[in-house]
Amino acid sequence: MLLRDLMRYSRTQESSADHAGVGFLDATRQSSRGLLRFLEIMQAQEFMLSGRQDPYVLSHPLTSERIGFLREHMSESPFSDVPDTPENAEAHCRMKAKLIGFLQPLARVL
Repeated sequence: MLLRDLMRYSRTQESSADHAGVGFLDATRQSSRGLLRFLEIMQAQEFMLSGRQDPYVLSHPLTSERIGFLREHMSESPFSDVPDTPENAEAHCRMKAKLIGFLQPLARVL
């Protein structure tokens, strides 16, 4: 029962985060397509055996309702097909490079 209550609480938090996220993206005239793609990738993890799942999946319940919400939002948002700005694309590449530099062994980074 405790686990069920925890998951219900977590689902509420994730739903609130999804709503806030698309609101922030719309406010800055950005597409939610990347968020939808991320959730679709993570949803595929749900079907793996629990020992092979990404730990994120175990602590962040991904449901078809969340993906459905994003698809519905994208069908109504005027920013759904807005491409990333060159500045945002460059910042994203920089962020990925920093993560790789931090998470990978030095020999691989070099």
